[in-house]
Amino acid sequence: MKKLSTLTLTGQGTQALLEKGKLIIEKGRVMQAIRCLMTVSIANASGTSRAWTDAEKQTFLDGYSLKLSYGRNGRRKPYNMLTFTRMQKIARFLLGSEWEGYNNSVYGLSKTLTNSAATAVQFYVTIPTGRLWQLGVLRRLFGVGRTQAKTMQLEVFRKTDALPSGFTVSGNVTLDIIPDDYSKKGPEQWTYLPEWHEVDETDKKAFLPSGGVLLAVERSTPLASTTLTDVAVRVGQEEQYTNMSAVEAYTQFLDLPNVPAEADISDRETVLYQVTSDMQLRDWLSGRFELEQITKTLGTTRLGGLIIPIPEDQEIREDVQDAAGKNGRNKTLKAINAATVYSLEDGQLPHSLHPYMPMVLVDTDDKEFQRYPGMVSEDGRPAEVFVPDTVLASARAAYAAFMANREEKNGADVVKQLALAVPGCVQDVYGLSRTGSLVLTAVSRLVA
Repeated sequence: MKKLSTLTLTGQGTQALLEKGKLIIEKGRVMQAIRCLMTVSIANASGTSRAWTDAEKQTFLDGYSLKLSYGRNGRRKPYNMLTFTRMQKIARFLLGSEWEGYNNSVYGLSKTLTNSAATAVQFYVTIPTGRLWQLGVLRRLFGVGRTQAKTMQLEVFRKTDALPSGFTVSGNVTLDIIPDDYSKKGPEQWTYLPEWHEVDETDKKAFLPSGGVLLAVERSTPLASTTLTDVAVRVGQEEQYTNMSAVEAYTQFLDLPNVPAEADISDRETVLYQVTSDMQLRDWLSGRFELEQITKTLGTTRLGGLIIPIPEDQEIREDVQDAAGKNGRNKTLKAINAATVYSLEDGQLPHSLHPYMPMVLVDTDDKEFQRYPGMVSEDGRPAEVFVPDTVLASARAAYAAFMANREEKNGADVVKQLALAVPGCVQDVYGLSRTGSLVLTAVSRLVA
């Protein structure tokens, strides 16, 4: 970790930018968050020395927002104009802890503000980029490598200074940008990050976009105040609960041992679904989140959710091309699905979860280059599906043997297992059961 830059917000209505190419990660490191050390001087003319209440701190943070983008032309925006209060909730859920300094009474946002003086306070605005505390020993599986980090751009906005009566912001607000990175041995990776979505719906049913569902909430009230007393929740074709209140359904989460209290965001809003620490990776759900009010008790459902996207074939090809190009590694690169490289779930990860796994980026000097199929770009030229000769020869022999014995399903499985190593193979939330892909077609032609 090291400080890269300082962004300065000079007044209300101003913004600051960390440009693409400025977020530098060293080789052999993976970034799982961006820590922004925010320093603000608060002048107190209220007549009383005191600390702010939690509600006052939340109102203050609501006056600030940010946008994080990455990929070609910044096409991916996991956090698009989100207030700091929203980012705080997301960070608590993904990282399992409160923003450092938020509740600190010595130097942080809970510090006593002396009357007739300006008091400097500091706290970290932490932006998750891959860490999920729920994954246990796999919690470093997701994250951003150095090539992907170079495509990232961060914008912060000081919209308004919403402070209690008698308090004002004195001077500039600064944010020191510090990548929260860790050592990770082996090749670097590229992760398509979870994206925050919000939907307001007056009908009895409300939906979030399809993808890998990590978290779904109703944003109107904390769990204790919700009026959702008779609901059904589904993800894809799997019903999670029905004819229950949101409070009753949440007892399943409360019964889990060793859950960090700071990770429980039900004090801010109504949590409807979340990945939990007792789930294995193979248990993650892929599909469309649905909330149905069986008995309608809430006029407008204000859904929010963290959804991992399924990147389209063309997007993956362009990202691999850019990673191999002059603004990336400037060499021949192959992208391989991490599920194959790390043999996740002993090689038995459901097809439907493959599109949510990171891409591992290797060059011709890495042993993985000739070991696995992948998406290859030669020095920034258009990326294409590539299967090493020895791997292809073995697959052809196995395929021919199965087909000679009229074992068509086993022959098809040879093609699928080969294709699953290539990012973009799965383009549907239900895996390969309903829809094929350009990658699967290309591999099939090579083998058969």
